[in-house]
Amino acid sequence: MWEKFKKKLLSEDGMKIVNMLFLLLILIRSAVLAIIVFTAWIAFLWYCAKHTKSKSMKGIYIAFIGFAGVLILVNIYALTAI
Repeated sequence: MWEKFKKKLLSEDGMKIVNMLFLLLILIRSAVLAIIVFTAWIAFLWYCAKHTKSKSMKGIYIAFIGFAGVLILVNIYALTAI
């Protein structure tokens, strides 16, 4: 099951999964779920960065990966601060 999810996420349809996860995060506020969602987003952005030919788009994807990484750290801090 994990391999099927991973294969689907790292494809052209991956954005649908990421969007669904963000919608789920809006409905269910949880730091653990946020970490999972941002990790999935990073995986999708990494796939996009590896498969694009445009250097400017690679830069944008890397910037979003950094942003998602910071958000993961914030949520980890929120979990430990409780």
